[in-house]
Parts: sequence; structure tokens; C-alpha cells
Amino acid sequence: MRLDAPGRRSVLVSHRNLDRIFLRAYALDIEALVKSSKDYSIFPQGREARRIVAEDRPAAAWTSPLPATPDYRDHRTYADLPATLAPGLYLVAASAREDFADAANKTIGLSVVVGDLVLVKREGGAPDSPSSGGETVLVLSGATGRPLAGVTVDLYAFDWRKGHSKVESKTTGASGEVWFAPAGRSGSYFLLARRDRDVAFDPDYLYLRQRTVPREERRALVYTDRSIYRPGQKLYWKVLAYKGRADLGRIRPDAGASVSVWLEDINTQRVAQSTVSTNAFGTASGEFMIPAAGRPLGRWILRTSPNGAAAVRVEEYKRPTFEVSIKDPANPLGRGPLLLRPARHGRRGRLAGPPRAGLSALVAWRNGRRAAPDRGRRPRRSRTRRRHPGLLHAARRRDERRRRFRDLLSLHALDRRHRRGRRDPVGVAIVPSRVRQRRGLDLDLSN
Repeated sequence: MRLDAPGRRSVLVSHRNLDRIFLRAYALDIEALVKSSKDYSIFPQGREARRIVAEDRPAAAWTSPLPATPDYRDHRTYADLPATLAPGLYLVAASAREDFADAANKTIGLSVVVGDLVLVKREGGAPDSPSSGGETVLVLSGATGRPLAGVTVDLYAFDWRKGHSKVESKTTGASGEVWFAPAGRSGSYFLLARRDRDVAFDPDYLYLRQRTVPREERRALVYTDRSIYRPGQKLYWKVLAYKGRADLGRIRPDAGASVSVWLEDINTQRVAQSTVSTNAFGTASGEFMIPAAGRPLGRWILRTSPNGAAAVRVEEYKRPTFEVSIKDPANPLGRGPLLLRPARHGRRGRLAGPPRAGLSALVAWRNGRRAAPDRGRRPRRSRTRRRHPGLLHAARRRDERRRRFRDLLSLHALDRRHRRGRRDPVGVAIVPSRVRQRRGLDLDLSN
């Protein structure tokens, strides 16, 4: 966790092939970091964190045992913070070697705030004044969960050029709350709370906006009988008007309301419009005739007032005249070129138009397996021979052309054999395939 009490299991370690891990905690001055930081991250990272580990003296050092990983996979284990850590900000570093040396080792770190203060934010002011806006901060005790009084909460403004600056400071009362009013300037803020030695830090981006008062709204849902139309066809529509408070979940049909409906083409020009009145259920329906000519094709929008919209497409399209569905083969498929004849392994059905006599098709594809590269390791470079990236790219394109030529020759041979048995083939297509191992061998014929 980013904030926790001492002695808690707070550090999550992702490990593999390690039986233990060595940890160190370095104390940091959080106020000095806030004043000197001009980066997106206030906490030390990268070179600064490595410098602290190499030069500073740790406030605590401990060892956390790790469970065995016989499956050679990454496992997650929580490590405890020392119970003797004083409240404050720490850089917790982890290493596979006890001396934290760089040779044959991996060192990582993260920043942890140790203390009892917990900050809870809520947008807006007090419950009796919801229109006040701003942000309310509640300070709780992490051990008991009760509000804390007498905690100083500082509001800082992010500024990566001139440095982060304190904007306002407030102290919690008996309720444990402080309220920061909406800011006149645009930008993000963060919080820093302190009481005695306990400290809490919230680096999340905080925006102090003016909150608007929720009120009852009127809207509409729009439905059409289809999603695509041809010029000269009728578009049937239906609207459902409703009103209420969506933030409270209190909505009801807008009965007896007047609703304006109009159709816009791709250029936002009105094609047709109508005004209807809703019934007791808040619904109304109607129809528009799409012009047969003179209007551009594409995405048209059906809009309403009160606010509502639905998109449709107006296109010159033709319905398919036949359907071919391929069934699963009875025998398992292996590697190499495969020939699939829909007349034997599929079903053909006529959807529209006259029957097609002697319809046949030939589909051939090649499937194979390829070992996936290990993305966890970088490929080893050859020391004997290094080729220019441009030459490698040219060689790959040449190999691809050769492979396509071989496939084309094999397809011509398949087509010749196919023509001997059937005199009216439709065509030959190359379908790239991927082979996936899921409870056997599955073919995914996707491009």
C-alpha cells in the first residue's frame, strides 16, 4: 500500500526463483521534497533513488522469506513493514542480494507513507449546501476509523516550472472535515496533512471546480425499425420521452409532451421533420420518406427535442443472393495445404433471386505453427556477423515473395485438378489462417 501503519503487510513483491528478499527503509523529508520537486513525481525515482540507496544510511533493514516457485512463474507475496518504523515518508528498497550491490542483482524501490492518518475526499461542500462546489476532505484514523480533530491539511498547487506552492492551510474540527472552496485558477492540486509526527500525503490530481445544482431534465430515447435504408424507402421511428433526476435515479415517462422529430443527412441538412404528442406511456411514433435522389448517402441522424438521437445509414446496396456455410471436417486437420470443397463439406442456400445451377467454389489455405518469441528476454545479438536493418528488411520481403509464389503454384495445381471434376468453378481464394491450441487444434480463418 502507499500508506499504512508500521508492522502491517504492505509491500507487495512479485518474485520468481527466490527464497528470500532483502529490504531497507530510508527516511525522507516530505516537506523538503515538495518544495524542491519540479517533476511529475514528487517522490524520488531513478537516479535519485539509487543515490539514496548508495549513500544514505537506512532507518531499518530486514529480510522477508518468500515461498518456493516450482512452476517457474511469477508469484505475489506481501512483505511486512518493521514495527519499529517511526511515522513519516520512507523509500523502501528491495534487493536479491544482502549488500545491495549492482553486480548480478536487481534492485527496485517504492515510496511508502507510514502513519495513522487517512485522507478521504468528497466532491462538493457540506451536505446542506450541495451547490457550494469545491472539495471536502475527511481525516480519519487508520486504526479506529474515527474522525480526527486538530489535523493540519495543506493544499498545494502543482507547478513543474516554478515549483509546487502552498495555496491554503486548514485545521480539522470535531467532525474531522475541512472544505476547500472552488479555485479561481485552472490547474490541479494535491494534499498534505500532518498531526504531531503523523503525516499523510495524497498526490492524486485534485480539481477545485464550481459544482452545478442538479435539476430535473427532459430527454428522449429514439428507435428505428432498421439500421440501414435505401433511397426511396420509408423510415419508421418511435420515441420514448422521459423526465426526472438521473443523479437520484428518479425518472418517469413524460406523458402528453410535445416532441419535435427531424431527419438530418450527412451534411446536417434537414430532410424531413414532424411534431408529435406522447401518450400516457411517454411514447410516440411516425415515419419519414427517404428521398429517392438528390441527397448524399452515408450516416444520417434522427434527432428529437427534448434531446435524443439515433444514427442510421442510407446506402445503395444489394441483398446477397446465396449463402455458403462451411461445416467442421469429420477428420482432424493437419499441417500443409488443405483443399475444402463446399459441395461436400458445406451447405448452400438461396436467399433471394433465381436459383444458381452448378454453383461451386474452391477455397485453399495453408496452416502452420510458429513458436512465440520470449518477450521477457532480449534476443541475443550475433557477434560474428551483423547485417544492416535495411538488408534484413529486403531479405524478409524476398522470402515473402518466394512463399507467395510457391503458394500460387500449388493453388494452380489444385485448380486444375478441381476443373477436371467440376467445369464451372467460381474462383480460387487464399485465406490466411492462424492455428491455436485450445483443447485440441482449432482453426481461426480470420484475416
